[in-house]
Amino acid sequence: MNRTRIFFLSLLLAGLLAGAENVQNSRLEAEKAIEKVFPAIVRFHVVYTNYEGGRARKGEAYGSGVIISAEGYAVTNYHVIDRTVKKIFCTISTNEEIEADVVGQDALTDIAVVKLRLEERKDRNIPVKFASFGSSAKVNIGDPILAMGSPRALSRTITAGIIGNTKLSLPYGMNIGWENVGAMVLWLGHDAQILPGNSGGPLVNMQGEIIGINELGLGGSLDAAIPSDVVEPVVREIIKKGKVERSWTGLTCSPLLKNSGEQKGALVTDVFKASPAEAAGVEPGDILLNYDGSDITINFSEDLPFFFRLVAGTPIGKEVTLKVKRGGKELVKTLKTREREIADPGEVEFKEWGFTGSNLTERMMRQRKRTNRDGVIVFTVKIGGQCEEAKPAIKQNDILVSVNGKAVKNIEELKALTGELTKGRAEPVPVIVAFDREAERWMTIAKIGFKDINKSSEEAKKSYLGASFQVLTSGLAEQLKLKNIAGVMLTCVYKNTAAEKAGLLAGDIITSLDGDNIAVSRPEETEVFTNMIKKKRTGQTFEMTVFRLSGEPADYREMKLPVKFERSPAPKDEMKKYEDRNFEFTVRDISFFDYTENNADYGEKGVFVETVQPGGWAALARLNNGSIIQSVDGQKVEDIDGFISIMEEAAKNKKKRIVFFVKKGIYTDFIQLECVWPK
Repeated sequence: MNRTRIFFLSLLLAGLLAGAENVQNSRLEAEKAIEKVFPAIVRFHVVYTNYEGGRARKGEAYGSGVIISAEGYAVTNYHVIDRTVKKIFCTISTNEEIEADVVGQDALTDIAVVKLRLEERKDRNIPVKFASFGSSAKVNIGDPILAMGSPRALSRTITAGIIGNTKLSLPYGMNIGWENVGAMVLWLGHDAQILPGNSGGPLVNMQGEIIGINELGLGGSLDAAIPSDVVEPVVREIIKKGKVERSWTGLTCSPLLKNSGEQKGALVTDVFKASPAEAAGVEPGDILLNYDGSDITINFSEDLPFFFRLVAGTPIGKEVTLKVKRGGKELVKTLKTREREIADPGEVEFKEWGFTGSNLTERMMRQRKRTNRDGVIVFTVKIGGQCEEAKPAIKQNDILVSVNGKAVKNIEELKALTGELTKGRAEPVPVIVAFDREAERWMTIAKIGFKDINKSSEEAKKSYLGASFQVLTSGLAEQLKLKNIAGVMLTCVYKNTAAEKAGLLAGDIITSLDGDNIAVSRPEETEVFTNMIKKKRTGQTFEMTVFRLSGEPADYREMKLPVKFERSPAPKDEMKKYEDRNFEFTVRDISFFDYTENNADYGEKGVFVETVQPGGWAALARLNNGSIIQSVDGQKVEDIDGFISIMEEAAKNKKKRIVFFVKKGIYTDFIQLECVWPK
């Protein structure tokens, strides 16, 4: 082998050995990073509220997060834990499921903080694992990273990649909670795969530090995380104050126009009415050169988040000096910042009215050219609900301003007034409602409250045989060698009824009642015999002509049977009912007809689940129509009155959860309802 060949082989071998060593080192680095952060990962299972069709419908969603302190504080995205969330369940690395409470949220950066209820753990002596923040300012393109979370609600996973962009912007921003997240955030772009459910999980460097919170799966090989230098100050303020306080000036700025000839500054594109900026005399078209001592230059959209964070971070109420350029001259303006109002006012369901709505924000007030924020704005209306049935109807975007002549300024006042008007009422109450529709003041009468769902009729006072039957058609009679015989054939005889007591059997053919022939021959004529029975007086005995099979095929013998009719059992829709408006389901006493239709065993006790509203707490717990609730938290349920008593006691004690033992057909199950009691 010549020397040249030996030399090149030596170089190749050295390169391979160095590459193997680098791979091994990278693996060790990744293992250390995983060891620091992976045990702190949280899988979130949340119950949220979606407001539509005039009611609040519950749903379930999943996301990820990371514990950042020994006290159990955890960080995730606002869009995972937003303002509509009612329940939060966290699965930690030990596979324990722990409930959590919202500490605070910030839609503008898409960040939320929750606190796990560590005091409810079975073993409080075992500390939870937590991770720490690093600085995203030190991140460079090409740096290796790890993305951690629970994609698609699965167990914790890790994907790996590199940083592809440290100042990723979206052309049109991204709206979450009515806020433009892109106004505050330039994302860390990376290629570690992000799937639904990964939202809120940490982006981690090789030192085992959180350098971002994953937020977006943009597809292909590009995903995005909120930088830790944006996240950490927001988290600290939420933990300290429960919210993020920001200043507002009423200024909207954009990059300088390309043909402006200006080299420095930012273009003022809008000045909000009645804002600090308007009071200071700033106008659209001005060039903002300096804000509170900081020179401003915005040439590109990527420059905007830094300016927005500068303004928002100004102490609330501070007097700020602005230097602007107008018509070639520099002017000095002074304004006093105000607290920035959150964009999402929070929606509320008014069941007594059949609508969902909210208070008015300042922006809503200005958009509608109103002089104040009084009233409650209607967002969605229930089909067939009280608002829709009002004459004239109350519609979406109407603003309720008074009820029965009493002014309504906000949601709290409307709730209180509604409670006063409907308290102790078994039927809806007509009220005079004044509302604004665009620039017009309308008035209507709406019936608010609920109808009594219990009713009775004369049907249960009539006679009842206690058997089901079919018409003996002429063709069937001929095949059974009962030529010229008309009547009905019993298909079932129910227990403990007049039919059973008279000795009637399934398969008997009844041809006359009290001497009157049952003249039927078509399948649809079953009501003829039913009406004949109803006309007879209860408690009296009447004779029936019956043909009964004597043993041989088609060998019927005629017989006379006395039948003493009994009062008809109450129909299912007349049984005593109870509507639970908190859990959104309706139950009633078990009807005789539930036994006859094989939904229940004869004599079975409990309450029959008649309806379960989609999107309610009962629906989330998988309670089904047609089930029979036989016990609540181990207490046996005999009837509606007993069930109501147990549920009222649970509400009084504000139990965290309630367990139903239910039966449906041949199956039994335990249904666990999570409780969120109205305040």
